[in-house]
Amino acid sequence: MRRKYIIKRFELLILALLPMAVGAEEVKINGLWYEIDTSGGTAEVTHSGVSGDLIIPSSVTYAEQSYSVTSIGYWAFGECSGLTSVSIPNSVTSIGEQAFSKCTGLTSVTIPNSVISIGRGAFWGCTNLSTITIPNSVTSIGFDTFGSCSGLASITVESGNSTYDSRDNCNAIVETASNTLIRGCNTTVLPSGVTSIGRYAFSNLSGLSTITIPSSVTTIGYGAFEYCSGLTSVTIPNSVTSIGNSAFRNCSGLTSITIGSGVASITKDVLDGCTNLTSAHINSNSIVSKTYTYDNNLITIFGRQVKEYVLGDDVKTIGNYAFYGSANLTSVIIPNDLTSIGNYAFYNCTGLTSVTIPNGVTSIGNDAFSSCAALTSITIPNSVTSIGSSAFSGSSGLTSVRIEVRLPVSISSDCFSNRANATLYVPYGSKATYESSPYWNEFKEIIEIPDQTLALSELPVMMYGDATYELPATTAEGKALTWSSSDENVALISGNIITVTGAGTATITATRAGDDGYLPFSREFTLTVNKAMLTITADDCTKQEGDPNPHLTVSYSGFVYDDDASSLYLQPLATTTATTDSPAGTYPITVSGAVSGNYEFTYISGQLTVTAKQPDVAKGDLNGDGTVSISDVVLIIDVMAGTITDANQVAAADVNGDGSVSITDCVAAIDLIASQAGTGSRMANVNE
Repeated sequence: MRRKYIIKRFELLILALLPMAVGAEEVKINGLWYEIDTSGGTAEVTHSGVSGDLIIPSSVTYAEQSYSVTSIGYWAFGECSGLTSVSIPNSVTSIGEQAFSKCTGLTSVTIPNSVISIGRGAFWGCTNLSTITIPNSVTSIGFDTFGSCSGLASITVESGNSTYDSRDNCNAIVETASNTLIRGCNTTVLPSGVTSIGRYAFSNLSGLSTITIPSSVTTIGYGAFEYCSGLTSVTIPNSVTSIGNSAFRNCSGLTSITIGSGVASITKDVLDGCTNLTSAHINSNSIVSKTYTYDNNLITIFGRQVKEYVLGDDVKTIGNYAFYGSANLTSVIIPNDLTSIGNYAFYNCTGLTSVTIPNGVTSIGNDAFSSCAALTSITIPNSVTSIGSSAFSGSSGLTSVRIEVRLPVSISSDCFSNRANATLYVPYGSKATYESSPYWNEFKEIIEIPDQTLALSELPVMMYGDATYELPATTAEGKALTWSSSDENVALISGNIITVTGAGTATITATRAGDDGYLPFSREFTLTVNKAMLTITADDCTKQEGDPNPHLTVSYSGFVYDDDASSLYLQPLATTTATTDSPAGTYPITVSGAVSGNYEFTYISGQLTVTAKQPDVAKGDLNGDGTVSISDVVLIIDVMAGTITDANQVAAADVNGDGSVSITDCVAAIDLIASQAGTGSRMANVNE
């Protein structure tokens, strides 16, 4: 067991024999021992050997005086393994340290909404306790209060609690102010917003099989997950910067762990006892690049049993002695951005059969792969400028060395101790140089590696709006290529197909790893995508003298893909020299000001025609004699019939001004005739 709260029986006897506080007496009432505070009128449950279902009374009577039961004292029910349930009265405000510790038969406890504090280890080791509810009155919960409650499946903090919460139904206790999860259970879901996982927060939860740590967490406390034997995999996000000692100690079922880039260091006991851990993903450069020693390295942290290490993209350097003596290591994945491999980095990794050193590594340290007996082949990329002494010494199985550096790197006599039995593969055209270079020329055989070629000299100039362009899928030797674009705002590549996405330039790169007897291939091409042509034409329009200018509009020709006017950064502006007071005539409408990253513009002017203002037309006076008469009514009927089409007469026929000529205009004209007869001549102007 992780820790034991051992209280010997004679200690209780000693406590009982110690002088009581003034006004305090210890008495046994109905099977429970109480400390009676005669001056304060209160009682504290001190110890008992009860079993079964217990109901603690709210008050007791002693010497004909009633005392309120306000607290449950230290170790009051400690190791009462036969106790199955407890009902605590509303009079109790405090549950003392270890009050119910190791009550292994306890399945249910009711904490009333009067309790303010729950002491350290109060329910520690209550292995059959399945649910717990923290009332909103509780403001203090001691350290490891529910530690080793391995059967705990439900934790709830009542709403309204000012100190703790169970946000998002997380099934845990969170200290609200600090956002620290202080206790979880087998079904806890860590809520977003929690920044710290507290000490022993999940310790001894054998039923915990999975946990997802959100990116808000920065700290994992001491022993947070120790003895969680059902936990098989853990991913620590990049946000975590600190992992406490023993955080995952004795997680015997843990097989895989991922360490985020934010973790600067890990102590050797964080994973102590994780004997089934076989895979470690490390994204922290600080951890891998550290300078270790032969007896204090990554083995010390992760264990000798690890078979696979995957180093994340943030790892730039493998430090001295990092994997020294990892005899069970069979696979290591090194990121493309790695630049150096330290001294003794993989020394005596006897199970390592192959390593891919990425193109970007410039130095390989002394004894870096020395005594890797199972290593049969190695590829040294063309970025390497330095290979340390004894780098591959003692690697007796090394029979194939492929070096992609055209000018030989200086090496010591003990760099490749098995070179007399190994074949050296060198870039095409450099065999003679290696044959004249010390120690390289001592390999059993030197074979040139041919270059890969590509039947493409340059890319065509394209235009925004062009159809897709097909790139070669393979080298001239038939090896599949990988294509990439430096700017996907200019060109996207899917497989070997270029799709234009915007005007500009992008670098299009073809790559192919070296294999099948060929050197790695990489070639860059510049893709230029010109802007498309867009014609913007000002629309012709008309107005009458004295009227304000109409809204000027434009038309477009040349949009490609699904573009429209909204695709322009700035919209064009149409302007004219005509004003409200301009006389009849024609005036130019010009366009300018459009802005786009994908279009060049051609502007075509339009024309605003200003017409002469028409004379006022008197309503109803179709014959123009200055009055409205029956003859005008007849003419209105002719307009209705369509036999009169003169614009002025049609305008005069709309007597009621509703925009059309109908029988109602005849009625309106008759009203005017009647008005003229009664009040003298009265004419109506269409502009009134």
